[in-house]
Amino acid sequence: MNIILTNTEEAGMPEEMAGFCRQLLERRILKTFDAAPEPGADVTILFSENDPLMESGELDDTAYDIYFTVEKTEIPDSGKWQNGTVYLNLIF
Repeated sequence: MNIILTNTEEAGMPEEMAGFCRQLLERRILKTFDAAPEPGADVTILFSENDPLMESGELDDTAYDIYFTVEKTEIPDSGKWQNGTVYLNLIF
């Protein structure tokens, strides 16, 4: 799945953090949705400065929610939505 964050630069999100968010969003979307997410769907991820990819499995005091909304989804000709592209807007 390809994740495109459409407005993180405008919001002032550092590129490294945006990269972590793309990875977390891909995991969240594949886990949460049974089909391609529709425009307007909300997707929330938990982000931690200490453990950006949440690899430890433990929450720490620096973790916070980041909210996104699906702008659009492009599904490839194969029809497998998991191989498509999801465009998301950061809510800020």
